[in-house]
Amino acid sequence: MKKGKKVFRNKKLKQLILARRLSWLIIPAVMILYGIFSAGSTVRVLVEDPSLGTVGGLVSAMVIFGLLFGTILLFIIRKYLHYAIRQVLKNSSFVTTRDFEYYRDKMEELSPGIMSLLADLAVEPDKDISASLLQYENMGILRQVSGGAYEITQKYQQADLRDSDRFLIEQITAGTFHGQTVKHWVGLVETEAVKEGYLRDRQKKEGGMAGCGGCLVTFLLFIVSAFAFSWYGNDEFFALVEQMEQMRAAGMTEGQQFQFLVGHPEILLLLLWVIVFCLVGLRLVFYPVMLAMGVAGWKSQYSRFVRTEKGEEMAEYVFGMQNFIHDFSNLSMVDKEQLVLWNDYLVYAVTLEENQQIVHEIMSLMKKEKGIER
Repeated sequence: MKKGKKVFRNKKLKQLILARRLSWLIIPAVMILYGIFSAGSTVRVLVEDPSLGTVGGLVSAMVIFGLLFGTILLFIIRKYLHYAIRQVLKNSSFVTTRDFEYYRDKMEELSPGIMSLLADLAVEPDKDISASLLQYENMGILRQVSGGAYEITQKYQQADLRDSDRFLIEQITAGTFHGQTVKHWVGLVETEAVKEGYLRDRQKKEGGMAGCGGCLVTFLLFIVSAFAFSWYGNDEFFALVEQMEQMRAAGMTEGQQFQFLVGHPEILLLLLWVIVFCLVGLRLVFYPVMLAMGVAGWKSQYSRFVRTEKGEEMAEYVFGMQNFIHDFSNLSMVDKEQLVLWNDYLVYAVTLEENQQIVHEIMSLMKKEKGIER
């Protein structure tokens, strides 16, 4: 059979991609901060010489500062986001053999927690607890009473439930579902997913980050830049520094010093060369920080599980259900009161992040009732 790869849509991936796009705003943000903190000296220079050349030079200084320090900060943050996105994509990808886009038959053998694990190898408590509670209400074994609290019905004892279901129901109805019990419930769901053959523990060779190729490239660039600077600009740069010191000692104002720099383009070119050299050097100095941020991004989304062959097969059905709900229903706008009409499909919509408002509704009611503590 023809095999390919597909990726689940999920909110986590959308948020990380949006953050990566917005990260480019770091450089102009650093420029603006520089402008704010250097406002006093900027005003003094403009009072002494309000010419167009001075204004252009001040703007250039702000741009240079933003590029010099904003670029390093940008590299660090994007390194984190790069590895986080890569790991989320890895978690959300599965191998397909049937290559169908839609599936609409009910999947009663899957709990919301296991369905969530099949989608991106992670249980998300708020979402998956909300979907589970909807499922229990739909089965008639749990009902919500005034104020957001839940109580067990007579059908509970005869219901065919997993251990994680009974634990969740008992803790919710007792009002003792808090941080530690949430973790225990997540562990039960993960154990059941492994026991039922959908997941297995990831081997060491199956997970990890790429090597330090970027570190080697940066180091080589720094060596080349250092030799080039030593050969071309070293003497000129220190001569410039000495000349500026002499002008300052002679009582020249900041505006006059600035005018001197603006009037000598060869000096500006030399400064540009120094900036490039500093950027490469700073990137090398901060590379351990960037590498640490990459590890942090990877670990933040790392899952110790991978899908088995059975899990890959079932993931394709879950993917088809997500597409069906997304493309052919209005379940994203449905509220909790319409559970009777939509039954299991509304449970799937919440589990697969196609309906966020029900999660907010259930969680806010339960927090108000203090059935779940955070």
